[in-house]
Amino acid sequence: MTQKEFEKLSENEVKFLNGYDSLDYVTEAWRAGYIYAQSIIKKSFQEDNHDDFFSKVENFIEDNLEEFAFGE
Repeated sequence: MTQKEFEKLSENEVKFLNGYDSLDYVTEAWRAGYIYAQSIIKKSFQEDNHDDFFSKVENFIEDNLEEFAFGE
């Protein structure tokens, strides 16, 4: 997936999650969350052995935070 494809997919997802309202007020919050997650993953990738890294990624993708529950 290219960066442009990822950005379009992300924009569509944000629109969906916000009822197709304006993206203006949510884009910065989404970007901040993405940058934060990216920094945590990068740090772990650089510091952990591969088993620990993949275990942390697995935990992250399987984690269901109640405050982010949507339509479940």
